Amino acid sequence: MNVLIAGYLGQKKQDEANATVTHGLLLAFGIGALLNLMSLLIMKPYFRAFTNNEEIYQLSIAYMSVCSFMQIPNMVHIAIQKMIQACCRNWIWRWNQRRNRHSFGRWGS
Repeated sequence: MNVLIAGYLGQKKQDEANATVTHGLLLAFGIGALLNLMSLLIMKPYFRAFTNNEEIYQLSIAYMSVCSFMQIPNMVHIAIQKMIQACCRNWIWRWNQRRNRHSFGRWGS
């Protein structure tokens, strides 16, 4: 996705880049919600298969509930991080080139 965004920005197609960012965030949110739903459906039979101790079972369910609910923000965070890399990589490279242009004399020829 970040390659597509970078390509659109390089071609000066801001509207397509914005649409790709929007679709990417919706996709990340959807995948996070799907993983959350799948883990909620699977975890109770999974833990019940491994223990008959009710306290361990309840603690395991509580722990996995927290972990599964954090999938949605995690997926969105990763998507935003990749989009920032796509949008800002060229800008950061140019900034570093300008900053280091005059510093070569300090390190020798």
